[in-house]
Amino acid sequence: PVEMSSDSKALAALEVAIAADPAACASLAAVVAALKQAASGGSSTVPISATASQLIPVAAALAAKPTADGVAKPTANGAGPAVPAVDYKETDVVCKSSTPISFSTPRGKFECKLLSDGRCVLEQRTPKGVTAYAVRPEHVRRVMRLDIGDSNNTTYLMVAIDPNHALVAGKQKMQTLLAQVRGKDAPATIQLLDANGHCPGRDVYEARLRDQPPGRDGAPNPAGAMAALVELFFGLCAASKRCAVPKTDRVFAGVGGRGCVKANHKFNQGHLFMFDDGLAFAERPALWLPWEDVADLQLQRADGGSGTFDLRVTPEGGEPPHEFANVSREELEEVQRYLAKRCSEAGGEDEDGAAGAGAGGAAG
Repeated sequence: PVEMSSDSKALAALEVAIAADPAACASLAAVVAALKQAASGGSSTVPISATASQLIPVAAALAAKPTADGVAKPTANGAGPAVPAVDYKETDVVCKSSTPISFSTPRGKFECKLLSDGRCVLEQRTPKGVTAYAVRPEHVRRVMRLDIGDSNNTTYLMVAIDPNHALVAGKQKMQTLLAQVRGKDAPATIQLLDANGHCPGRDVYEARLRDQPPGRDGAPNPAGAMAALVELFFGLCAASKRCAVPKTDRVFAGVGGRGCVKANHKFNQGHLFMFDDGLAFAERPALWLPWEDVADLQLQRADGGSGTFDLRVTPEGGEPPHEFANVSREELEEVQRYLAKRCSEAGGEDEDGAAGAGAGGAAG
């Protein structure tokens, strides 16, 4: 077979990008024709390959732009796995984040948009296309603020979604979203689009920003600003609710006093937070394991001479167990008390015929 030249390869790739939406990329037609003519001449001084390569992301961005009526066009060949399109118009957006928000799950930086019907849209635009997810407030099971206490002052904001409405990316289902912010980050802000309608929860959001303790140089605290933003976009402000935080005074404190223990999930180091109604793990994988969904709990290596022990959590419904390994033995006594109290409460609920301790949405 004849090997294609670098110019031919670049031009072919550019034509593929344009073919995604020829009408949207019509402005590039004359440039492509000129490049083809230069390539056919054989002695052109025009850097054909480099120019075509630079135009590929331009074509992809044009193809990904909203249509004339403002409907976004997430594509199957977007930045991540194929996701269903999110059908909305730009005139439906009543509020959006001023800058993209960093997420661990799904991974990347996403613009957050709040629609007039209450949906939160996470949208990522790259030269490869658009990836978008939508979450309805009634599908939000719980929202948690997880302060790690590391040298970067990292805080995670975890949004647990009803499993029946998990977000789909290819073959993967995401029941948990995880945003992250560090102490040195600029505080997250929003842009209100009053012309498109009222932003639900706006007054509560603004009041919470005013109530936040200041960060560096008197600016808003980055973690507090991110928590307020997440509360706004996922419906908590509109419902006058707040992110749940670990109750270190009466549920679990841990050696570090932050309501968590350090643990490994397979090859990933992370933090396991103990709530009164379940366990949250961050960063990878982001997990929310409410007690009502747990079939079995086991402490392993707790009686040995090792300096660490493991906690094995088996969900209901036949899902594989989660093993949180290499927890420091310093944490063992309090972990045992925490689990014993939880098992005792669960047993009492079973005897009374009451329902399990559900998350009940976001904490008030």
